[in-house]
Amino acid sequence: MHSDRCIYNLFRCSTLDQRNADDSLMAFVCPALPESICSNLLSSFLACFDGNEKVVEKILESPFQCLHFSIWNRYATKGDQAPTDIHPHYMSREDVSQTNHTQTLPYQSRDILEHQQLYDNILLAFGEECLPAEYEVLVELAQDLPGGEVSPVTLFLSLVVNLNVSTLGHCDRFDKDFCLVLPLGNFRGGALVMFEQRLVLELHSGDFAMFHSAETTHFNLQYKGKCASFVLHTDKSFDTWKDTCNGWAPNDHFHRECSSLILPVTSCFSMTF
Repeated sequence: MHSDRCIYNLFRCSTLDQRNADDSLMAFVCPALPESICSNLLSSFLACFDGNEKVVEKILESPFQCLHFSIWNRYATKGDQAPTDIHPHYMSREDVSQTNHTQTLPYQSRDILEHQQLYDNILLAFGEECLPAEYEVLVELAQDLPGGEVSPVTLFLSLVVNLNVSTLGHCDRFDKDFCLVLPLGNFRGGALVMFEQRLVLELHSGDFAMFHSAETTHFNLQYKGKCASFVLHTDKSFDTWKDTCNGWAPNDHFHRECSSLILPVTSCFSMTF
């Protein structure tokens, strides 16, 4: 591991594009953000909390916390075996006690709803200049959201804000393809470790790294100071949405071109599937 860490430090002023034996991507690291942006990352992040810096200072000094500003398709209510001539809101599943009709389409995470102002502030402060989009393998999913919705972190569909981060080794098995990590703050240490690849990436505030998070055991080392990070990823369950719209594409009430369901007229009629 020591030699891998030295390789990245030696060439830190340029991009690291590490490849596997089959030439697929192992890790991509880029320190390309201008110093004028990097030096203001932490202050811009603090400003997202509506100027109440004492609150966020307390958060950054507390144990690990994270906020998931995400669009999910996980645990979707699917219509693969459902009748095609009946509106989904008039049907209920036989194998569960309650049918969640709100998850027939992709949906926003609870953190977006509960922390809407913070979410809007972060997108306003960082959306255009600090969240680079490199690989276009996720572009189809980002352009296929219901109702013409646009992901603010295209080409990804989720933005996770980690506060005071120090994680154990794990794989994010629900991630599709790549994730992007961008640390920010005033800190020393906290290197990103990719266990199977024997890579230790000494990321600095404003560097970003991309790697296969679903199949790579990764964690970060201990650090000193104050550290937060943005993690961009996409729920791999969106493959089901892209292919069949969660099984509702054949339904007469579903409009693929606008990815929406025509709302039904109020009725007490119900059918199981």
